[in-house]
Amino acid sequence: MVDYEEAIYLYWPDENSTEEVLTALRINDADICISLTCDFDDERMGTSQELQDAIMNCEDSAYPYNLRSLSIYNNCDNREKSERCLDFFLQSITINPTYMDSKPWTLVEAQKVATGIASFSSYFTAADLTLSGDVFAIEGTFECVFNAVIDGGIIDEFVVQAESIPDLKLGCIGRSNLATNTTLKKLELCLWYEDDVVVVDEGIEQLANALKSNRYLEEIIITRSFITNTGHRFLLESLRDNITLLNLDKKALAMGMHQDDDVNEDETLHREGGIEGRLLQSQFDRHMKLNRFWKRLKKRGNDDEDNDDEDEDDSDNDNDENGEKELGRRSISMEILPDVLEILAKKPLLLYKFLREEDHTQQLGTLYDRPSHRIRRRSERLFKKRRITAPGSKF
Repeated sequence: MVDYEEAIYLYWPDENSTEEVLTALRINDADICISLTCDFDDERMGTSQELQDAIMNCEDSAYPYNLRSLSIYNNCDNREKSERCLDFFLQSITINPTYMDSKPWTLVEAQKVATGIASFSSYFTAADLTLSGDVFAIEGTFECVFNAVIDGGIIDEFVVQAESIPDLKLGCIGRSNLATNTTLKKLELCLWYEDDVVVVDEGIEQLANALKSNRYLEEIIITRSFITNTGHRFLLESLRDNITLLNLDKKALAMGMHQDDDVNEDETLHREGGIEGRLLQSQFDRHMKLNRFWKRLKKRGNDDEDNDDEDEDDSDNDNDENGEKELGRRSISMEILPDVLEILAKKPLLLYKFLREEDHTQQLGTLYDRPSHRIRRRSERLFKKRRITAPGSKF
């Protein structure tokens, strides 16, 4: 990823004029990163053709990726102009596109968006997509777009900020390929406003089932109004079989709320599922901590492998059945191996995956074959040092 030296944030037309935006888009400098937000209504949609052309032609410039993010707010009341605004958004592809519309998409429009997502692969190797507003109020629209995100092989962060997503109750996640997804790293499902009638534990159960097999998702954020303790239990059960999820936030506030608004402790406790909900949360946190430990463990092994001679057997770089790189031979020192085993034993799947490594099995034999006098001679100071540096006490 390129490290940009200068970022330019433009907000048209509230803070920046058309000429200012055009001037910025014409800058041919690889160190310039432009983030552009455009607010269209019926009048602006019809009088800003020069600006629209300049945005769409960015890909033909010397530095086509200067426009790193584009946010389109569709406030057009006229249906024809609203459709033109959506078409413009789909033709103006950037790495981080955001689209907001207060009007529900039709199935035809959702299919158009799905087709547009498929074209992302022609431009980028990875992209983030944020869709906001009441776009998924009609049944079938979210499923159509969600399937395109999962199957497109290009979106690694998908953020939905919606007033409602009825498809979550109708089996859309269960029918998707989320369980075998290999591109999406972050999924965010957020409401604009909190309302008890939007509980979608059925969809949460399908999400939990997908997590049992998914080996790529690292972060999930869900507005707390979507889920009750029933959904919490579905997710908790799935985490026994998931080793890649690093952050699961199921207590997110609605988009229309600020943290300071949530000051009533009784209401907060109710929203979080009462005492049972908080107890479940502690178990979620435990799984996330163990998964993060496992990721650091793998990274340490992979870093060691990167230092090996290139002439070593290629089998050292093979992936296991879940597409995860095996831990390197020198990944675990004998000093902290007992503590590592103690931590991994708290999640049987992690311990199993660790022990199935042939080299680690050999290490275990070496550990228990060591002469007992070497253990007795270890100073108390060294023993304490090992206990301090090893992560066992954190888990």
